[in-house]
Amino acid sequence: MALSDPKDFSFAKTDAQLVTPISLTSGWVQAITAGGPATADESRIVNPDGSIDIASRRILKRGGRGGTYLAVRLGYDDGLTSITNPKVAVFGRTGTEAWQRLLSRASADSATLTTSASNDSTDGTLKYTNVDPSNHVFDMMGCDILIGVETALNGSTTVLTNSIIEVKVF
Repeated sequence: MALSDPKDFSFAKTDAQLVTPISLTSGWVQAITAGGPATADESRIVNPDGSIDIASRRILKRGGRGGTYLAVRLGYDDGLTSITNPKVAVFGRTGTEAWQRLLSRASADSATLTTSASNDSTDGTLKYTNVDPSNHVFDMMGCDILIGVETALNGSTTVLTNSIIEVKVF
């Protein structure tokens, strides 16, 4: 069997400029505000519109800005012990389209934000989980972002109200 005649990609412009991946300077933004990680939305979120409705959750709008990846980390009280690490799911959509579950760079559809009291960074009040570049980094696919909690943060003290989940675009 012979191959058919070659066909140019109609979407590739002949005068297009070559580009290289770039990174952005961005700060950490709270996706889930104080105390939010301590409450689960559902153990397996399939419909963010019906499941993620707690006031501590924020839809993060891109506003036409750049960035490909989203890093996720947990901020937790320095005094928290006997910790149950939270598991989060990251969802994305453009405009009013249906939410889609975004995958991590390791192709996982959720991430456990694992605490390590001896290795996590601190600002003197909260400790912050280390970002695993495979498991805690998600391709945003050009979407606005919403994060849901599938396993709630828990621990042996009453300082769960200080916990937050932050994201960084790059």
